[in-house]
Amino acid sequence: QDIQRVNEFLLVSEAWGISGSTSPYFKKGDYDFTQIILCSVLHLFGEDKTLLWPKTRDHLLNVLLLEEGGKPDLKTPRTMRIMRDTENHILMTEITRYLKNQWLKNHGSKEEKHDNSRNGLEKWFRSHLKEMLRTGMYEFNARPYMGYTLSALLTLHAFAESDELVHLTQKILADNGLNKGVTL
Repeated sequence: QDIQRVNEFLLVSEAWGISGSTSPYFKKGDYDFTQIILCSVLHLFGEDKTLLWPKTRDHLLNVLLLEEGGKPDLKTPRTMRIMRDTENHILMTEITRYLKNQWLKNHGSKEEKHDNSRNGLEKWFRSHLKEMLRTGMYEFNARPYMGYTLSALLTLHAFAESDELVHLTQKILADNGLNKGVTL
């Protein structure tokens, strides 16, 4: 309802961390929790200049949404690249990357890094989601963090233009009893 205040707040906001888990040795993680929400804001309101001002949209894309390109980052920060991050962090980070790329490509970027088909991210996501269907969700301490996993999957389902990714996401949600009544 307070469009001006929200835009002004977003315009002065800065990224306060990076994607991935925090740990006793790394306190600047968990920014993916913020990015997945901002990604939804972009896709819900980015086309309406009266709701999300163009300069606010650009600030989201250039300052607040850090992820882009085609290389998934599956490792926990500051673990010498040996420890895989948790399911919810991987999904929130990579869905943000995928949807930011999609937005930029749809709005004129000709760079390969923004084309999910050419940069390999589409293929990686198909494989990752199929693996989730095959093995189920594996989230450590799953119950408290399941909401973040679901939020990420619902965001991908809502905004991905890939029919296959939407279908796979819908199957994951249905297979986990979270989407009762959906016929696939």
